[in-house]
Amino acid sequence: ECDVTEDGALFVALEPVTGITLRELIAERGPLDVHTALRIASQVGEALETLHHNRLVHGELRPDSVLVATDPAGPERVTLIGVELTAAYRTPIGRGRRDEPPVRYLAPEQIEQGTTTAASDQYAFGLLLRELLSPAGANATADAEVLPAALPPAIERIMTTALAARPED
Repeated sequence: ECDVTEDGALFVALEPVTGITLRELIAERGPLDVHTALRIASQVGEALETLHHNRLVHGELRPDSVLVATDPAGPERVTLIGVELTAAYRTPIGRGRRDEPPVRYLAPEQIEQGTTTAASDQYAFGLLLRELLSPAGANATADAEVLPAALPPAIERIMTTALAARPED
């Protein structure tokens, strides 16, 4: 929820969530098995789909912006963090108030033209999926040697499509 206090200050109230970032999970466990990586990627994809359906773009998706929360009554679930402030960060004041995301997670159009669209999130999703599955992480190339040998062709197609250099592709 967001609102204005009685004295006119803006605030954003967030759900308290306990967990670790996807970056910390990867550092702790290393590359994830295909089943676990797809379960996490599916939840991230659903969250992005909800944002895009509501005409919102995350624009800074990376392992540091995905929180893997552990619910006492259920399995791990993911929560995108930073979404509530992404639009504010794109204002002149907001750009000066935070660090830029790592360039390797920015889509070509974000770097070349400074535009952020749903396709930019899809590009970052492809990098995120590759990092979940590859020992070489996001810096891996599309070479088969760095990805698990048993990777289903459908997953390879998802990554190839998501990592297309042109947003219209």
